[in-house]
Amino acid sequence: MEERQFWTEVGKRIKERRCILNITQSALAKHLNITRTAIGKIERGERGVSTLELTRIAERLYHPVWEFVPEKETNKP
Repeated sequence: MEERQFWTEVGKRIKERRCILNITQSALAKHLNITRTAIGKIERGERGVSTLELTRIAERLYHPVWEFVPEKETNKP
């Protein structure tokens, strides 16, 4: 999986969870002390997140961090 594809999948999972909880981008951004625009970029995979940011997102969305991270593809012979 390429880096852009990885971050796109992470962002998709964050957005899905945020929408399930009816949390706005603005509310999540405020919790993380970043802009709403930054949340949009994260959700579109245009911006990666640090481990600390992902942990704080997971806390706010009441979701395990590992469920935001796609599994590594393995090359099968």
